[in-house]
Amino acid sequence: MSVKLKAREFDVRAIPSTMGCRTYSGYNINWKDSFNQALRNFIDNDIEPDCPISSGHMKDGRGNIAPATIILPTLAMEAKAKATKDGKLEFIREYFMDILDKAIEDCKDQLLERFNWICAQSPKAAKFMYENKTFYHYNGDLEKEGIRGALKHGTLAIGQIGLAEALQILIGCDHTEEKGMEFAQEIEQLFDKRAKEYKEQYKLNFGVYYTPAENLCFTAMKKFQKKYGLIDGVSAYKDETKVVDGMIAAYKEKYNSEPSEEELKEMRSFAAEKINISYNVYG
Repeated sequence: MSVKLKAREFDVRAIPSTMGCRTYSGYNINWKDSFNQALRNFIDNDIEPDCPISSGHMKDGRGNIAPATIILPTLAMEAKAKATKDGKLEFIREYFMDILDKAIEDCKDQLLERFNWICAQSPKAAKFMYENKTFYHYNGDLEKEGIRGALKHGTLAIGQIGLAEALQILIGCDHTEEKGMEFAQEIEQLFDKRAKEYKEQYKLNFGVYYTPAENLCFTAMKKFQKKYGLIDGVSAYKDETKVVDGMIAAYKEKYNSEPSEEELKEMRSFAAEKINISYNVYG
């Protein structure tokens, strides 16, 4: 019996470890297990592979096993506060990259803990997953390896939102300007570098993606506004700050005094409610 195996003409390991919910998710570091199982099925049972056999380039249906999201503007504010306190605001980029690196490591630890917990569950917890052969292509021995044999082909996603807003905080512009794009690339290169290191270290498919944060982007913004207030280009539109400025002017005219901190907080809250805003760059 001869089996022809057609490999891709490019090295898939050179592809950045970026991915999304339903997009190409990069090099599968456990592809050999999938390859060997498919080959055994073909030789022993004459079962045709249900997806192309090649050098780990893809798998139909592989997706996120566990995602985590880093909210970049919050880290940017932490970096700004620390750099200001140390009197080294000119090194704010370095402060931010150090904080981000630690956050990525924390994400990795969280994802590993969640992955190991999921893998410890019995296959009987979701019998339909292997009875209809959802797991079959990957794992020929559920008794020996459990569901980890299937899940190790999925992706552990380190997500992020708010890149444009973080750039505004750190350098005063977003990625639409040259210096903003330069720093954005530096940030993304760190994400990619760490994901590749973790992939090799743990033999799991760590990846990076822009979290499709349909709800999180709004919730995170509201928490940011509550903690840091309204910042043009970050947590407020210019029109929003104009609303607050107008309210302050009206207050001064009526009461001939400055509003208190509590009254200012109420004004900002009112403006934020009237002009809703979420992180506008997260994908």
